[in-house]
Amino acid sequence: MKKLIRKLTIINVLVLLWVLGGIFLFDKVALIIAFGLQGANLFIILNIAGMAALFAVGNAMAIISSRKSFKKPLPQISIISRKEGKFDPHNIRSDLHNLQPGNPEFADLLQIGITQLDNIDKKQAKLHEVRERNDAGALTEVAESVDEAEVGICKNLSKIIDRALLLNSLERSTAERESIFAENVGRIQNILKANADTLTLCDVLLTETINYLDEKNTSQDSSGAKLAAMTEAIQTLRQMSGREV
Repeated sequence: MKKLIRKLTIINVLVLLWVLGGIFLFDKVALIIAFGLQGANLFIILNIAGMAALFAVGNAMAIISSRKSFKKPLPQISIISRKEGKFDPHNIRSDLHNLQPGNPEFADLLQIGITQLDNIDKKQAKLHEVRERNDAGALTEVAESVDEAEVGICKNLSKIIDRALLLNSLERSTAERESIFAENVGRIQNILKANADTLTLCDVLLTETINYLDEKNTSQDSSGAKLAAMTEAIQTLRQMSGREV
C-alpha cells in the first residue's frame, strides 16, 4: 500500500508540474504568432490531452502493478512424511498442519488427523507411566502393540495427505475443487473412522492391562482370566493396526 501511494504521488506531482509549466511558460499570444490561431489552439489541446493521458495511464499502471505485488503466492507445501519410506508421527503431523491453509474444504478433517496423533501420544505416555510403576518386562508386548497402532494410524493419515494434495492448488476452479472434495471426502472419513476404532482398541488394551496388573499384584492364585483378556486385546489391536483401509 505504501508503494502504491508513493507511485501515485510521483505521477500526480509530474502532472501538476506539467500544468504549472503550461501556465507560466507558454504564452498564448506568442504561440499564435508562431503557429497561427489554429496551430496555437491545437498545441494547447494536445498539451491538455497529454496531461490527461499521463494522469490516467500513470495511475492505472501504478494500481495494476500494486495489485500484482499484493497477489497471494501459492503456498509451497513441503511433504516430508514419506522420506525414506518412514511414517514418523512428527512429520505426519507437520504435513497435516501445512496442508490446512490450501485445503479449506478438508481443513476440519485434517485437524481430526492431528487430534488422533495427539490421542495416541497420550496413550503411549500413560502406558509408559504404568510400565515405570510395574514390571516393564511383562508389558513389553503391550507397548509394542500400541507402537504398532501408532504406525498404522500414521500410514492411514499419509493416505489422507495424498488426497489433500490433489486439492491443494489454489488455481483450481470452484467446480473442480468441489468435485475433488466430493470424490475424496467419503474415503477420508472412512480412514479417520478406522483410526478412531484403533484408538478405541488401545483404550480397551490399557484397561485390560490395568486389570491384569491389579490381579497379578493382589492375587497369589490367579486364574489367569485377566491375562487372557489382555492377550486377546493385544491380538485384536494388532489385527486392526495391520488392516488395510
